[in-house]
Amino acid sequence: MVKPKKKINSIFASDFLNEDMAATAVDGNALYGDLPPRLQEMKEQVEAITDGNDLPHIAIELLHDNPYQPRRRMNEQRLTTLSLEISQYGFRGVLLARRDPNDAQAYQLVYGHRRREAAKQAGLQKLPVMIQEITDQEMMFLAANENLMRDDLSPIDEAYMFRSMGEVLTQEQIAERLQVSRGYIRNRLELLKAPEDVQDMVEEKPTTIRAAYFLKNIEDSVIRTDAINALLAEDITGSEVEAYVENLQQALAEQAKQATLQAPIPLNKEQESEGPRLPWPFEKDEPDQTVQPVSQPVGQPVIIQPIVEKSKTESIARREQSKLETIVKHFENYEKRLQAQQRVPSAGEQRALQKVLAAIEHLRQNMIIEEH
Repeated sequence: MVKPKKKINSIFASDFLNEDMAATAVDGNALYGDLPPRLQEMKEQVEAITDGNDLPHIAIELLHDNPYQPRRRMNEQRLTTLSLEISQYGFRGVLLARRDPNDAQAYQLVYGHRRREAAKQAGLQKLPVMIQEITDQEMMFLAANENLMRDDLSPIDEAYMFRSMGEVLTQEQIAERLQVSRGYIRNRLELLKAPEDVQDMVEEKPTTIRAAYFLKNIEDSVIRTDAINALLAEDITGSEVEAYVENLQQALAEQAKQATLQAPIPLNKEQESEGPRLPWPFEKDEPDQTVQPVSQPVGQPVIIQPIVEKSKTESIARREQSKLETIVKHFENYEKRLQAQQRVPSAGEQRALQKVLAAIEHLRQNMIIEEH
C-alpha cells in the first residue's frame, strides 16, 4: 500500500517535496545539489527517536535560531497549547542542531523553534538534541522543507524564505523548483521593502497583501498607521486603501490649514508695550475668536467614518471607470481590426453593437451621462 503524501496547503506544489523531483531538475541537479537523500535520512533518524535520554541535553539559551528560518513570529495560541502539553506530558522527541559557527559554546537549531519556545514557557531549562555536521545549504533546504509542509506560512514568511534561497539560486530557478511564476517570487520579495508596520499587518491578516504593495511607499507613519488600523478592522478593503489614504491626506491638510487660521496672532513688541488693546465699541458683544480652541488639533485623528464612506464610493467609481475604459479600448481595437481585415460587421456583431448603443442612450435619457 502506497503511503499518501501529506497535504500541503501553501502555494507550492506537493511534488516539490517529493524526493524523485528534488533529485531531478532541468540542469540535472537537485534543488540544492545532491542533498535531499542525506537530509531525508537525517530527518527520519531524528523522528524515529522517542526517548532522548541518551543524547546531550543542551541549555535552551544555547539553542540559537536557524539563520535561514523564514518565520519571524509564532502563533501565540498554538504556542500556549503546546506549552501546556509539554507541562503535562513532558518534552517528546529530540531536536536537530549543529554547532553554531559563530559561537563555539552554542548550537543552531535546524528546525523545532516552536517546540523550543514552548518548552521554555513550560519551565524547562534543557532539551535533548541530536548534533550533526550540517552545511549552510542543508540548513537552508531543511528550513524550507519544514515550513512548506505547514499551512500557516504567511506571505512575509515566504518572502524571507525566498530571500534565503536567493543566496544560492536565481529567481528563475526558485520559481522553476517551486512551480510558481517568477512574478510571484518578485512580488513576495517586494514585501521586504515595506516598513515593519506594513509587514506586521500582512502577517496578522494576509488578505491585506494587496494594500501592502501600496502602503509600502507611504512615508508618513501617521497616515500609514491609520490606514493599517482601518484595514485590520475591515473598515476598508485593499481595493479601497488608495482612495482612503488620499482622502485622509486631504482631511489632515485641511485640518492643519484650519488650525493655522484659528491660531492666535502674537503681539509685536510695540503692541506689548502699549498694554492690552481695548475693543472697538461694536466688538464689545463679540467673543474673542483668538482664544477659541481648535476643534481638532493637528496630530489628532480626523473623523474617520465620512472618509471611509467617501473612499468606498470613490473606489467603486474608479473600478467602474477602469472597466469602461477597457470597453472603450476594446471598441477602438475592434474598429482597427475591421479596417485591417477590410470587412463590415456581421449581422450578429451589428445586433450586439445596437444593444451597446441602446444601453448608452438609456443611460443618457436617465441623466446618468452628463452633457458637456
